Formats: sequence, C-alpha cells, structure tokens
Amino acid sequence: MNRLIFSLKLVLVYLVVTALFFGDEIYTKYQEYKVTGENQEQLAQLEQDASFEQEYIPAKPAQIRIERLGVDLKVLDGEYDVTNSTWTLSQDSAHYALQTSLPNFDYGNTLIYGHNLDNIFGSLKDLIIGDILILSDSSGVEITYKFVGFDLLTPNDTSIFYYQGDPQLSLLTCHGLFDSERLLSKFQPVGIVSR
Repeated sequence: MNRLIFSLKLVLVYLVVTALFFGDEIYTKYQEYKVTGENQEQLAQLEQDASFEQEYIPAKPAQIRIERLGVDLKVLDGEYDVTNSTWTLSQDSAHYALQTSLPNFDYGNTLIYGHNLDNIFGSLKDLIIGDILILSDSSGVEITYKFVGFDLLTPNDTSIFYYQGDPQLSLLTCHGLFDSERLLSKFQPVGIVSR
C-alpha cells in the first residue's frame, strides 16, 4: 500500500513539474493544431478581399474587434512609466502604448494593452492560430490582422517597446498565478478591408 501511495505521489510530482516547465509550450503547440476549417475559410476570404495599400497613412488605433471571442473595445492612448513600472489603465477600455509604432505595413510593433478582465482581455488565452482581429484607426480605416501565436514575458520586460522587425500588432495582458507573467498575443497584418 505504501508503494502505491509513493508511486502516485511520484506521478503527481512529475505532472506538476512537467506542467510548470513545459505547459506553455504544449499549450502553444495545441493552439497551432486547433485551427478550425471556419477560421481557414474566413482568413482565405479576407486575404483575397484585403489589400496592402502603399498610400496608407498611419493613424492611432481607435477600436479593436475579435468577433470569435466577443472582444469589441475602444482603444485609448496609454503609456508605460519606466521609472515606477506603471501603466495607464482603465476598467473598460484597451490602451495603445504611445511608445510603440502606429499600425503600418512596413515594420515595428503596435502594442495595445489592457487588464485581464472578462470585459477587456480576459479571453485572449482562448485565441487560436488564424483568429481575425479588425483594428479601426482614428481616420476610419479598418485593418485586418491574423493571430500567429503567444509569447510569455516577465512583468518588467520592456523589449516590446523596441521591436523593429516585420510589422505586427501585439495585445498584452497579465497572465499566470498572481499575474506573475504577461501574455503577449501576436498578430500579423493581412491588409486594409475598408476606408
């Protein structure tokens, strides 16, 4: 009987350690294979209808929508204060980090962040590869993005402010036990869907 209890405890410890060290990687791999046929068809249609317009004049984000998750949020200006590690936040809106790039098709990261609340970014953990996000900018242009994956960051990681690679939109929110991490949801531009 003691051997059985010891064996069960050993299995439990193994599962906990595996979840702690590999849980996020396993979850990301799961998300990659979870793309539905509906997402693929919707994305293919959007890619066909959307266009990359060379004359696009970047403007601040005003609203974001992720229809599948029921996210429809106004986007306000926001800032990260490096000296005391605080963010401008509200209880009902997302915020555009003014230190990051405006939405564009050339380079850089447009960062939008918000609380991990049900009415803001609480559902981001349920994104699946290929999910569609529509960003409306302050001039009324709508840009379509597709979800490409997650990154987990430490709360004091400021590298997201200095990214200068291919254009992307990132949504950032708290994550993990006692909000000990930051969940970065990354999107690639598909094109402009309306003017």
